[in-house]
Amino acid sequence: MNIQQYINDKKKLQNQLLQFLDSDDDIEENYSQLLQIINDQKIKENNHDVDLLLHSIIEISNSHYRSNNFYQKIEQILKLFIDNIKSNKSNLEIFSFFKANKRLLLFLIEEKVILIDENIVKEISSNGFNEYFYPEIQSFISK
Repeated sequence: MNIQQYINDKKKLQNQLLQFLDSDDDIEENYSQLLQIINDQKIKENNHDVDLLLHSIIEISNSHYRSNNFYQKIEQILKLFIDNIKSNKSNLEIFSFFKANKRLLLFLIEEKVILIDENIVKEISSNGFNEYFYPEIQSFISK
């Protein structure tokens, strides 16, 4: 694949991702089209492409307009990649990758992608997230 084709593929993926997140109409159709692009481009088979997509999702989550079901859609996409994330990154690497968005971190903790251990508690504390994650880390704080 040449560079121009690669760029066009990534643009197509990004456009469909934004279409899915922005649209309140035809949600299932837009999701289906996004899945088709992910499958056609074999995103799940390439760890670098997975990381690029996840990084885009983090950036979009941090700065994009949020409709009523914005985070449900983000979580729906993330669920597609849970196995990839868990198999290719350590617990601490996952935390570090997603630490720019506390809401996504909480989702990953709830989905047991990130497991709370002493290292994660240290990271939460050093990033000033104690209050946000207090229910999740309270047993470690009392120790």
